[in-house]
Amino acid sequence: MQMADKVSQRRMASNTFFTSINSAMLAVYGMMVSSTIIQRSVLLAALTSAGLLLSLTWYFTIRSYSQLNSGKFKVVQQLEKLLPTSPYDAEWTALGRGENRRLYWPMTHVERWVPLLFAAAYVALLVLGLLERY
Repeated sequence: MQMADKVSQRRMASNTFFTSINSAMLAVYGMMVSSTIIQRSVLLAALTSAGLLLSLTWYFTIRSYSQLNSGKFKVVQQLEKLLPTSPYDAEWTALGRGENRRLYWPMTHVERWVPLLFAAAYVALLVLGLLERY
């Protein structure tokens, strides 16, 4: 079970990294507002491209960690079948096996929205930047 905890810790560190990079990139956008229109267009195109690529990478990183944790818990559940008690399977049953959002809403479902929201912000900035130019 310690391995699953380590994966969760790495996952949170990864999310912190991506959030920090995205925040820094949006801060750069805020600083470039005073640039000339030509410079701003080039910076905006570079920032949007990098931001969308970063958001896509982040999304797939979250997905990968989710798959890794799912695999680890499947192994734990198989091991529990050999034991006299199965606390993780009992917990999963108590949570409706993830099928009832009132009992349990997997963090991954919420977590996946964050990079998508950053991607939407980059697209909105690009559209606003293009509209400003014309």
